[in-house]
Amino acid sequence: MMQYNACMIFISTLYKTILDALFPLSWAEYEMLSLSPEDALGKLPPAPDYSGLAVDMPNAQSVFAYKDERVAKMIWHIKYKKSAHAVQIGGYALWKRLVTTAAGVRRAVLRDTPSTSAEVAAGSPSPSLSPKRPENSLPPPAAVVIPMPITNRRRKERGYNQCELLTDEMERLEQTNDYSRFTVRKDILFRTHHATRQTLKGRHERVESAKGIFGVRRNVITPELLRAKIIVIDDVITTGSTMYEAIETLGAAGFSDVGAISLAH
Repeated sequence: MMQYNACMIFISTLYKTILDALFPLSWAEYEMLSLSPEDALGKLPPAPDYSGLAVDMPNAQSVFAYKDERVAKMIWHIKYKKSAHAVQIGGYALWKRLVTTAAGVRRAVLRDTPSTSAEVAAGSPSPSLSPKRPENSLPPPAAVVIPMPITNRRRKERGYNQCELLTDEMERLEQTNDYSRFTVRKDILFRTHHATRQTLKGRHERVESAKGIFGVRRNVITPELLRAKIIVIDDVITTGSTMYEAIETLGAAGFSDVGAISLAH
């Protein structure tokens, strides 16, 4: 068995070496893959505004500019090569944006509440009040992060959902904290089918073609979940039609606070 594993590793390494020789990395790929997640966040250009979107999405934001070739290559490596390093860069950028902006966290105000001391339980007529703590000392309530879903057909073809790779990395980074600022849920939103190609369509056509491509699994919805801050994560926002439909579908299911973050635009 050990000889078999060693043989497979050798074959895999040889195959990669041959591919790298036949198809060498471009300068953009080489530079992107040489960046640490922290350096990438500081060196790659920020996303432009949403002036060219087919829809208005005031509750959405993007991290990087997709027109930058390094960013485009990062997305390609995540989407089609399942590159661990590219996923680390993308997951870190999304995680950092989520936990440092109002889109991802909401501060809770602690009010004076009766304590649960032994004398209260025994029937004390004057329960003591818990002391107030400074607002900025409290961890924010957990948001719910939803990776943009893909169809079952696409998952079978590719073997994975690139947005789930990103949210898995975000979740791994979040485990370094003493409290949870968000949880990842992959069972709420699902995709029924793919919209047709958007490139040559007008703004209205893009919005119309994206309608009905998502559904919500209502059996997993709870009252607590409906009150949570929802953040949909995608790799790229191009026209905005797909993300808009995802947000609208969640809103129609009863979620009142839905936002979005994409890795690039």
